[in-house]
Amino acid sequence: MIFLENEHFKIGLLEMGAELRSVVNKITQNEYMWQADPSVWNRSSPILFPFVGRLKNDQYEYLGKIYYLPQHGFARNYNFDVISKSKSQLIFELESNEETLLNYPFQFKLQLNYELKENALELTYRIENAGNDLMYYSIGAHPAFRLNSEIGKYSIKFDIPESFNRQLLSGGLRTDQSENVEFDGTTLSLEPEYFKEDAIVIKGLKSNVLTIIDEQSKPYVSLEAQDYPYYGIWSKNPFPFVCLEPWDGIADQVEASGKLTEKEGIKTLESSEVVFRRITFRFF
Repeated sequence: MIFLENEHFKIGLLEMGAELRSVVNKITQNEYMWQADPSVWNRSSPILFPFVGRLKNDQYEYLGKIYYLPQHGFARNYNFDVISKSKSQLIFELESNEETLLNYPFQFKLQLNYELKENALELTYRIENAGNDLMYYSIGAHPAFRLNSEIGKYSIKFDIPESFNRQLLSGGLRTDQSENVEFDGTTLSLEPEYFKEDAIVIKGLKSNVLTIIDEQSKPYVSLEAQDYPYYGIWSKNPFPFVCLEPWDGIADQVEASGKLTEKEGIKTLESSEVVFRRITFRFF
């Protein structure tokens, strides 16, 4: 791992997938990140790029050709280059290559900039269309936070009162069915049964900040992500971790056409265009 640190925290990052693997409080020695137990789920915080979620039949059509990609794309499975490193900041970069172009026919540069500030870790995505044609993409985060006791003792607090339905999934694809999530609009108890089928998938969440709180209603971790149109909350019952996942894209519907240009949530970049997206983690 490559480490960042300040007087409060020590952060561990992997070149593989530019993945956040460890956040340790230097006073309490508490580890906040799920430690990628391969018998349960072998990730800690994978990046979801160039697509979020599953494609119908794990494929898509673009300009009359069929391409194949697994759920959440390929970025998490590549070693990123380190292009800048200081004690509190690290910038990773992944560029398109002959292998990525086989099933994602767009030239790109993707940077992840991690910067540690007091008890906050800022993650900034920089996405560049390095080719001449319009580029289609989506991006999302999938951080898994380790809990210190069973998941049912924790809750999620929203910074804006919410009322939402979860999108129901079948084989990782969205169905045309949804289910109301009943709670007081401010604090959602993390009942294990929520995750028996799959993630809680939300469209149009208003809140920018979600905070995991413990049974004493004390904040544990918060995640700030502004203007992400989709959100996932996931765990693997009954294991003590929960993922807070802001997404700029979403899985295909069961009835999706499979055409990339018609994919819900897909974003585009013109040639040489660059976009930045930020997520801020805070640890208490």
